[in-house]
Amino acid sequence: MKNKNYPEPNQNLDFAKMEEEILRFWQEEKIFEKSVEIRNFNPDLSDDNISPVLENCALKDHTHCRHEARSTLKQVQRRLHEARQEFVFYDGPPFANGLPHYGHLLTGFIKDLVARYQTMKGKKVERRFGWDTHGLPVEMETEKELDVSGQLAIQQFGIEKFNSACQSSVMKYASEWEHYVTRQGRFVDFKNSYKTMDVSYMESVIWAFKQLFDKGLLYEDFRVVPYSWACQTPLSNFETRMDNSYRQKASKAVTVKFELEKSPFREKTFLLAWTTTPWTLPSNLALAVGKNIDYAALKKGEEILILAESLIEKFAKDLGNFQKVSTVKGSDLVGLKYKPLFPYLIEKTKNSFVVLHGDFVSTEEGTGIVHLAPGFGEDDQLLCKANEIPTLCPVDEGGKFTSEIFDLYPIQLKKPIYDEAFLRKNCDPVDAQRDKTECGLYQVIQPNSPSKFLPKRRSQKSASSAGLGINHPSDANASPSLFFKEGSASFEKGGGANAPEDFSSQSLSLKSRQVFDTNDDIIRYLKSTGVWLKTEQYLHNYPHCWRTDTPLIYKAVSSWYVKVTDIKDRMVELNQQINWIPSHIRDGQFGKWLEGARDWSITRNRFWGCPVPVWKSESGKIKVFGSIAELEKISGKKIENLHRPFIDEIVFEENGEEFKRVTDVLDCWFESGSMPYAQIHYPFENKEWFEENFPADFITEYIAQTRGWFYTLMVLSTALFDRAPFKNVICHGTILDENSQKLSKRLKNYADPLTIFSTFGSDAMRFYMISQPVMRGQELRIDKEGKAIRDVLRIAIKPLVNAFNFFCMYANADGILAKKIELKRQFNNTLDRYILSKLKSTVEGIDKAMINYDTVTACEEFNQFFEALNNWYIRRNRQRFWKSEIDEDKQNAYDVLYTILLTMCEAAAPLLPFTTEFVWRSLSFEARK
Repeated sequence: MKNKNYPEPNQNLDFAKMEEEILRFWQEEKIFEKSVEIRNFNPDLSDDNISPVLENCALKDHTHCRHEARSTLKQVQRRLHEARQEFVFYDGPPFANGLPHYGHLLTGFIKDLVARYQTMKGKKVERRFGWDTHGLPVEMETEKELDVSGQLAIQQFGIEKFNSACQSSVMKYASEWEHYVTRQGRFVDFKNSYKTMDVSYMESVIWAFKQLFDKGLLYEDFRVVPYSWACQTPLSNFETRMDNSYRQKASKAVTVKFELEKSPFREKTFLLAWTTTPWTLPSNLALAVGKNIDYAALKKGEEILILAESLIEKFAKDLGNFQKVSTVKGSDLVGLKYKPLFPYLIEKTKNSFVVLHGDFVSTEEGTGIVHLAPGFGEDDQLLCKANEIPTLCPVDEGGKFTSEIFDLYPIQLKKPIYDEAFLRKNCDPVDAQRDKTECGLYQVIQPNSPSKFLPKRRSQKSASSAGLGINHPSDANASPSLFFKEGSASFEKGGGANAPEDFSSQSLSLKSRQVFDTNDDIIRYLKSTGVWLKTEQYLHNYPHCWRTDTPLIYKAVSSWYVKVTDIKDRMVELNQQINWIPSHIRDGQFGKWLEGARDWSITRNRFWGCPVPVWKSESGKIKVFGSIAELEKISGKKIENLHRPFIDEIVFEENGEEFKRVTDVLDCWFESGSMPYAQIHYPFENKEWFEENFPADFITEYIAQTRGWFYTLMVLSTALFDRAPFKNVICHGTILDENSQKLSKRLKNYADPLTIFSTFGSDAMRFYMISQPVMRGQELRIDKEGKAIRDVLRIAIKPLVNAFNFFCMYANADGILAKKIELKRQFNNTLDRYILSKLKSTVEGIDKAMINYDTVTACEEFNQFFEALNNWYIRRNRQRFWKSEIDEDKQNAYDVLYTILLTMCEAAAPLLPFTTEFVWRSLSFEARK
């Protein structure tokens, strides 16, 4: 009876079941923990306690460690320590209030394979998991659970209760995450995971804020920023560029007429302006032209209309019959005053309703004249501010008009008492008499100022066809209309029997309405007042909230900013030191983004987050704190929680002034960008280790993080340490379904990853993903049934298992105990020499690819080798294995195949950790013993 030295071959191997058995082995033997511990240098380690460690060294990160066990553990440790062989990578924190998707899994596969590879190279690689626990995703989820919405509702509910609910829900799916991550074969330290809500983490974050403040890189300003009215918070400009947050949106673009106060012509003169946001017109405070642009004055009926000369053709159909009167430069229009379209903001500014020069004005679209609402446009605000026009923003946190945009509605006067002196002065007797006897008087007034209203003079006969318009008290002296003193007439809202047909078109109620819902009413009103020219559908890419998918607005808010513009040149320089995969990202997507970097709004008017460590007095004095010790000293209190509302309770006096904390919290991107030092509580702990091991050796995320986490890491690292935050980075692409749609739980267009794991195994998914162009920043399409993953199992993984089964079957039949040979050994058999040469070049190719973070090439090398092994070497060597006598030639054949399998398992372990572990442990005499 011949000895069977190897497992019985299994032609129907259940890969999922096999992986689960390997997983249990790793967990029971604490393989990951040992792969880290064995690389900790212990100068007190004696020879007596080396053996137990070596016995438990059947590691996957394993084989290299086992190979080096030939020398003493103490020597290995000392060599690693002296060479400072620590490989640092940053595990970007996901939100734990949602389940992982394919994108998370791909990122996880990459992190794991790089860490495994570096561990097998003898380096110590700690893999501490992290959780992003603050920010909008958590707050929005909690709002749904509590059925509260909006800042006022949360404040009424109670900030303490709300934040407590956030804290309870934030780790809702932590156990599921751990299951997914573990099942995919990742070696991860969950026990020592960091959370952005940890007090130690938050203390490092406020330290970073204080450092930036002391360096003069922070300032507070009231500026226009992207704003999510659904989440009631501003967003960073880079957040609008992530995750394809731009969507095609059909907007109603409107062209309106602004009447000049003093017409240079006999006729009334109007400037034509075009906007895709009609809801901003009530907040108009100025117009902008290009001083070098040619503008044409066109006579249409009894009006003169002015627009860019090059755009006349575009409006020819809408203008109908017109005659070009003259051409002027934009510089000739600068300084002209015009009449406001609406009465809302007239009394709030003295320098408004004027034509300005703007460098941003072009003739590519619109009319060549830009309407400016400084509360809702970045360019608008900058230009208006330069001309001493204030930033007025009559829209609240929820994107609704405030009471400044009061209701406008028609009034029917009852039994009017006329001011005869005014009539005699301003109206001829015939007109006055006719108005007194025939006119049905209607007018739009300011309901919040009932002592000042101005009825328009009109006749009932023309009421159905003529617009009523708006008159404002400031127009009284110049108006030919009838003037009524306070209390001289009673009035009612509505119409009455004699109301004109267009009476209802004169009412305009915007207050407390969401701005996007008011566009149609504003356009209707503009038509009724005679200043509307054209409405058109305009299809454009428009930014949406990354969390709620609702269209953003641009809105002026108060926020703290990082002066990114002060350090962007340095960031561009440091970026050249980073090895980007794919390489074009360095000077392309990321490099260009850095070149155009703008100051970063880092504060949010929300509740669940790291507090802005700023205290203010009523006189505007500021105190900034960067540690718990400083806060405890100034407050005299023990501080154990930095969250609201506890941090808000710190109030102190200094030089007779009371200081209270500003209510904002920090942008969660500021927190995640602080991860390198905050996760280890730097500088309060681990100072020496951080300064020796910063920057990280490696980092990976999907490509949109060039505008997200990679960017915030770069900003803070440059500002705080004048260093790039990482040395090597893989930017993988996005994963879509087979129809190129984004993977969506709602659409149910992708299979649960756990289903794939239980059907084909994790290795199949891993190898499929890391062998695709998605690793080079391109898109990856996954079919719902996982057919492509199944094909990888057949094409890439089974060839290894088939070669293993072939070896086991014939080695057991012959009672052979194979031994691993040196690759440099010379063989007489040509096929042996060929396959060993190919093995050597393949191992070198895989190693070179892995050094260069090129998993696609590594996978290609693996596939090509097993194609040659199975279809060339084994097929043409069958007679050597089949012959009955066990001679040197036959032993050589077994030794060569045995060596190939072990060597390829070691080389490909990061690519196929479960399968290579299974084969290696099945073949390795030491492992089986």
